[in-house]
Amino acid sequence: MSLDAALIDLSRSFTYGMGYVALSRVRSLEGLYLHGINRNAMQLHPAIYEFDQQLQQASAMLAQEIGEVGELSEPAAEPAEQPASSQIDEALGQKLRAWRLQKAEAAHMPAYIIAHNSLLDQLAARKPLSERELLTISGFGPRKAEAYGQELLALIAAHLGTSVHAAEPEQVTGGNQLVALFRQGTDLNAVCEELNIDPATAWRQLQESLSVNPKSQGAAGPTS
Repeated sequence: MSLDAALIDLSRSFTYGMGYVALSRVRSLEGLYLHGINRNAMQLHPAIYEFDQQLQQASAMLAQEIGEVGELSEPAAEPAEQPASSQIDEALGQKLRAWRLQKAEAAHMPAYIIAHNSLLDQLAARKPLSERELLTISGFGPRKAEAYGQELLALIAAHLGTSVHAAEPEQVTGGNQLVALFRQGTDLNAVCEELNIDPATAWRQLQESLSVNPKSQGAAGPTS
């Protein structure tokens, strides 16, 4: 039951969780009138803290086991060789991890959701300075590039004391019907039927044509 207002007396609370159950019935603080409270009112059962620790440990272990997770609705990328330790710029790696922690705290999510260590190691080793170079890194798809690409490129360029490379002009000819239909928002299945090609081929050609500048794809996207 949810209440607009309630007079609540927690001075006789005698078990875990009673305070939370009572207070959460009121829709807003303006409608809450607290008449009394005791030490038991706001306590949680010790098993809850223990269970929470188990969940956090299990989550951390799972994150290590699953490794890099590809983005949804993107074709699986070929697994890339991890850079050797000698190839990784440790100073840049520390800056990338500090950036990741800042983004994770701001978004209230685990750091590995922003980027796994393996992805940061590749960035610290290859030091991309353009969107096109960024998209060649395994695990870095167009959506991640749109969300974090410019920040990462600026961070890497500042570390190297240079500037981000300007995007190359998109090479799309007027006869490229696939790209034209895609930009019009035409369903991918309809495009394949009209051009007599299979969806896998169409998707690969679209990736090759549009990977130069992911932002040029616009709001429309292929559907399966």
